[in-house]
Amino acid sequence: MEAWALLWKCFLVFAIAVFAGMAVWVTIGGVGDIRRLFQRLSESAHRMRLDLACPHCGAAFRVTMAEAGRYARCRTCGAIVRLEHSRLLEGQAILVEAPREGR
Repeated sequence: MEAWALLWKCFLVFAIAVFAGMAVWVTIGGVGDIRRLFQRLSESAHRMRLDLACPHCGAAFRVTMAEAGRYARCRTCGAIVRLEHSRLLEGQAILVEAPREGR
């Protein structure tokens, strides 16, 4: 009878060890997958293109999220606009300097 108890005890310890090892292995792999997923999402967000309208003349132009925080010049009227991150998501740019009259 003691031999059967010892056998089941060894089997239980082995099963728990295998389960714990697999849980750690899956957790580490899962964390790596989640990390790669967020890196890809971040990269794709920076490449995301947004259509904006010049606040001065209304001409359409396209920017990427990577350009947030920078200044841009409208190719149509020459106005300088600031591309703020919060406004880009709304499709707006802020007029910084209106074009000169000679243009």
